[in-house]
Amino acid sequence: MGFLTRESVHSTTLVRGNEKFADLTAALKRRGLPFRPDLKYCKAFLTTNSGDVDTVVDNMEEKHFLFTRTEYPRLSGDNFDADRSQCIPDSYETYAEMEGDWKEIKANLCVEYLRENKGLKLPQKWESCRLRFEEVISRGDDPKLEAL
Repeated sequence: MGFLTRESVHSTTLVRGNEKFADLTAALKRRGLPFRPDLKYCKAFLTTNSGDVDTVVDNMEEKHFLFTRTEYPRLSGDNFDADRSQCIPDSYETYAEMEGDWKEIKANLCVEYLRENKGLKLPQKWESCRLRFEEVISRGDDPKLEAL
């Protein structure tokens, strides 16, 4: 009967961490996104046993699109520090207090860009909403109300 040692646990953790890192960086590269160890999505994926690589990459792609192609920074009250490539909140409100507002802004922008992509390639996360969007439009309903 074998016993777990600190060394064997540490070694297994390192191997798993390296595999997750390799999976994440490869998936980001396929979508043309850089690895960003400072972002919560990457940190959480690499340091916990939760989440999957596709969800992390979808979220990273959406954030990148929001901050580089839309009015999201202005609408959400966030600034984007291009030198450090990170979001710096202007507000003293907590993340939890602002999260609902940010989700509403993202939903409205998603609807706007699904309606007219302005010649841009949309994030996969948004493209996955296209069928539902078209269904709502075909019924004559307001997609902004449905998105919220």
